[in-house]
Amino acid sequence: MWDTTLAGGGNTFAHNLFQSSTGSYDPGTRVGIAIDLYGAGLVVGNYFERYQYHVRAQPAVNVQLIANHDDNNDARYGLVTGSLVPSIVTYDRGVEAFALAPLSDTYNLSGNKEKIWTSGSAAFVSGNGSYRTGTYLGTDNARVGQMFVILATSWPFELVESTTGDFGQFGSSMIFGKQGVSYAPTVYRAAAFIHHGGKWYCVWATAWGPGADGGTMVSFVKHNNVTIHVTHRVHYLHGNGSHRTGCRLSNGVCDGQRVTLIGYTWGVALDGSASNVEFGSAGVPNFSGASGAVQAMELVWLGAREQVGDGKWYEVSRTMRPKLKRKLKSVTKVS
Repeated sequence: MWDTTLAGGGNTFAHNLFQSSTGSYDPGTRVGIAIDLYGAGLVVGNYFERYQYHVRAQPAVNVQLIANHDDNNDARYGLVTGSLVPSIVTYDRGVEAFALAPLSDTYNLSGNKEKIWTSGSAAFVSGNGSYRTGTYLGTDNARVGQMFVILATSWPFELVESTTGDFGQFGSSMIFGKQGVSYAPTVYRAAAFIHHGGKWYCVWATAWGPGADGGTMVSFVKHNNVTIHVTHRVHYLHGNGSHRTGCRLSNGVCDGQRVTLIGYTWGVALDGSASNVEFGSAGVPNFSGASGAVQAMELVWLGAREQVGDGKWYEVSRTMRPKLKRKLKSVTKVS
């Protein structure tokens, strides 16, 4: 049991009981979690009781609040200054028992057609080394109005409606996961389900793909012929003290994923013969801050068939830095 937790961005708070020590609702400034530094945070499957705020954060902090329970709280999310809103918010109100159920760090699927137990509020689910198919949500002791969240950041799996689900606009089958994802029109990283009438209904989902991950990253390229891992929506390419050549991009995660590459200092040149990249008519790009170099380029991942590796990055657009013109010396004409 905690009263107030102070932490910087990048922390995960999962399956905790946050309870005010006053024994009753405190109208002051008591908070369950106070995030003081810039960054991001994940708050999932926690129980908050008798606080003015569940989470109170500095501006520019991206906090995901997923499947938390509030009991006698005035506000669920507060800011010191500014007007930021959390990126994902789901709550299970009025059901207290779930807060004591375990949140699995990783729910490892050992085979196909396996049931995911839903006694908790959320679970990290993984195919555990392989792509699993026919997975479904269990309904054992599920309560009307209960919410269950799946988070998937590793080996893929297929979640099917079977007789326990109704996914509506998301179709009868949803593919989750990141590593080794099999081809699908959409690959999901998180989704929320609510239980009613004996079935789990999908109410929202976030996908790997266009803008889904967001964020920026500086990629320090230390050698020639290295693979630049495309992990963020925007990558600043930095040659790290030298001009790097023959570099490649890692494969995309799913069709429609986009990435913007920006060069601003030591140069980085991509491999023109790379089998997973298709450049436009301008040819192989050289990213740097130099005159005439490529300043930015946007690419989209398309064409996967069976596995992720069968697709390609296709150039969408590029921006060139202007070439500096030399000043011409004035010539005095002598008659």
